[in-house]
Amino acid sequence: MRARVLPFPATRRCAFIRRHAARMATLPAPTAEKHLAHQLRVQMSVMERRGIAPDLIIAQLNALETAVRCELRRQLVLQGGAA
Repeated sequence: MRARVLPFPATRRCAFIRRHAARMATLPAPTAEKHLAHQLRVQMSVMERRGIAPDLIIAQLNALETAVRCELRRQLVLQGGAA
């Protein structure tokens, strides 16, 4: 019998989400997109090493990306940087 490893919900990693959204807010858009893509690859690699199932990895990465983008928009609106 093999156990299924369940990841900690990525969207609950508030400090991680805020930190990367804040970093993205300081970068030009193309660079910010590269930063986010890199961070998602890093997270995918970590989850793969921990033995998390591919379908769960995809779901977690999608949720994490959405959370970072929502936080980025929130920070931009609070700073008055959004149009």
